[in-house]
Amino acid sequence: MYDLGSRLRDMRNKRGFTQKALAERINKSVSAISGYESNVQTPPTDVLISISQILHVPISYYVDVSCEDGYSAQGFSKE
Repeated sequence: MYDLGSRLRDMRNKRGFTQKALAERINKSVSAISGYESNVQTPPTDVLISISQILHVPISYYVDVSCEDGYSAQGFSKE
């Protein structure tokens, strides 16, 4: 299982942003950033896009794009 919060915190730190600085850039509170990083809250898609743009990281870094428990289209034809 992936951990969006720790990935966000790690990248924020690598890019030299404090929680306050990131919060100001995306017009959110420091408590919102803290909630995202501790996995108490999940950032809405528009917020995640903003964070990704500011930190210069693709959204796929933050979200689990694997299909382990889902359905796969492998083996199906285009029809």
